[in-house]
Amino acid sequence: MMINAQHDLADIVLNSIGFPLLVIDTQNQVIEANTSAEAFFQSGRKTLLDQSIDDLFPSSSPVNTMIDKARITAANVNDQGIDISSNLLGNRLINLHISPLVERSGLVAILIQERALAERLRGQEQFRGSSRRMSSFAALLAHEIKTPLSAIRGAAELITRANNANDANKQNQLADLIVSESDRVTELVNRMETLAAGNTINRKSINIHEIIDHCI
Repeated sequence: MMINAQHDLADIVLNSIGFPLLVIDTQNQVIEANTSAEAFFQSGRKTLLDQSIDDLFPSSSPVNTMIDKARITAANVNDQGIDISSNLLGNRLINLHISPLVERSGLVAILIQERALAERLRGQEQFRGSSRRMSSFAALLAHEIKTPLSAIRGAAELITRANNANDANKQNQLADLIVSESDRVTELVNRMETLAAGNTINRKSINIHEIIDHCI
């Protein structure tokens, strides 16, 4: 009863793998195949178990060489962009991952990753990386815009107070600050438009003392 339960669990795990997976014996005969392998080779499990590697892959492919290397070195062997086009498989480009089953001498697992799917997965990872960079950039932009807006709001409040105190000189200083910070927001938006268009931002020298005085 326990053996049957373990066998059922092994089948569940094997078939949960989203890539074609074959297990071959010492004679390179298929002794196990998951449902993804059935779909890939367009053959039922029973048919696949009657096949050898030479029946499934074209002789021009490096599959046999990779299998031999995996057995000799007792280590994983991987290769990418392998052309296995044939009458049986059609036009196919794959990544191949071959692993010796250490606890079962001579047995080898072959995982097939079709290149089109591999490229999509890589593209998704790049997209996630781009999304993270964009999120960081958006946070930085929000901070840069909020800073002058806070200054504008503060200056407007102070103008109201200065107006009540009839302090014309103070009003003029604060009005200049509002104009300066408004121009700064406009410049930030213009730079965003430049980046979105893929244009190069013009760089120029700045006076660090003026920036420090402005912050103070």
